[in-house]
Amino acid sequence: MPDSTPNSAIGPITRQPRLSDRVAQDIIDLIESRQLRPGEMLPPERELGEQLGVSRTVIREAVRVLEAKGMVDVRVGSRTRVAAPDAVTVLEPLRHFVRSGLVGAVAIAEVCEALEVSAAGLAAARASPHDVDVLKAAVDRAAERSDGDAPRGAELAFRRAVVRAANNELFALLYAALADERSSALDPARVDNGADPLRSVLVAIQEHDTGAARRAMRRHVEDGLSARFETT
Repeated sequence: MPDSTPNSAIGPITRQPRLSDRVAQDIIDLIESRQLRPGEMLPPERELGEQLGVSRTVIREAVRVLEAKGMVDVRVGSRTRVAAPDAVTVLEPLRHFVRSGLVGAVAIAEVCEALEVSAAGLAAARASPHDVDVLKAAVDRAAERSDGDAPRGAELAFRRAVVRAANNELFALLYAALADERSSALDPARVDNGADPLRSVLVAIQEHDTGAARRAMRRHVEDGLSARFETT
């Protein structure tokens, strides 16, 4: 009888990427390795095709892939250029992803709060006098009381100011994409901890004490999380 035991060496068939996708990745590698820099023109289709050993049709398809990724600028009557990325180009797709509902409110809040704690430490090392003034103003707003309630949004304004004071472009970009999408149920402005915890963070930043700033913000974040979950 023939051996019916499956050959363990046979695995699932993997689909090979299209030639145009492989060419697109080769060009991406050139961009990411800075052999092609933002603003530089790609070689003409014929020349690029000869370099990569593919047809001009494949090059055109690869360029369409790169254009869809926002990595090149294609203009009629002009050579294709490597795109110069800016914050808006990166921010909008990230915001769209967050708003799609594929990311839960708890996950968004957790990432925001992790950023806030790290940003507090960076702010203690990097905050400018203007940054400190903005933080002071936010604390003053939180301290003002009307019928026993802190002004709406004062705490969120403080947290945003802490992230800006970190002077880290990537922190600011991620926070901008996430902070607006926090579920109102998890909104820290709904947790009335008053101005004292914020003032503790502010003092640590003013004293350039990075460890104390991180600890103060972490305590504040954790108090906010406890208060939220106690009310759910």
